[in-house]
Amino acid sequence: MVIDIDEYKYKIELHAHTSPCSRCSGLSCEDLVRIYKDAGVDAVVITNHLDPAYLNKDPKESADHFLDDYYKAKELGEAVGLTIILGFELRVTENMNDYLVYGVDRETIERAVGYIGRPFADFYRDFKTDKNVICHAHPMRDGMTLLPPDSYDGIEVFNFATGHNSRVGKAARYANEHNMRVIIAGSDVHDNRNHALALMRSKTLPKDSYEMAQILLSGDYLFDFSGNVVIPSNFRRKDK
Repeated sequence: MVIDIDEYKYKIELHAHTSPCSRCSGLSCEDLVRIYKDAGVDAVVITNHLDPAYLNKDPKESADHFLDDYYKAKELGEAVGLTIILGFELRVTENMNDYLVYGVDRETIERAVGYIGRPFADFYRDFKTDKNVICHAHPMRDGMTLLPPDSYDGIEVFNFATGHNSRVGKAARYANEHNMRVIIAGSDVHDNRNHALALMRSKTLPKDSYEMAQILLSGDYLFDFSGNVVIPSNFRRKDK
């Protein structure tokens, strides 16, 4: 198979956090837009934490708070030509696992708030459609509980968060052995130390979260680690 890398010209960050929405992040919306634009990235998926801090809160008020950073970053991005896409990182209360969700909107956020205190299996059963992608984030990191491979759509094989050992080699082997349909890579950025280290490269630039999910489901994308292009094990080139 011959792959023309230049066809995959759009660089996309799949895992980024901003402050104040994600309490663990020290990266403002202004800083995120600036550093990713300077890095030559075309789009960033903001995957802020939807976690037990929202438990038992009003869904509409929770969505308002959660989306504040997204809307602000989106407006700033539009001014400089950086596409900002909505996603979220869900944590339920049965364990310390995190799940990255693409193909979402405000209604999804409001509904998801009600599932934070419930088992992840309930969330996946009730939310999974052919328009979204639900992946286990950094599944080999300390504290994670590895679920059966059919419990989600795929896993985040490559996670380059500062201060964590995500055991990307083990994650890559697991994804290959279990023939994961979707594997993703993300910088898991919380500050300006590790931005744009792990990017997706796609043929098209998604306009929103749903288009982002469809690219992931297609399997027709590459990874870019600081200019080092990698072919994912789930790669499926679409016919022209």
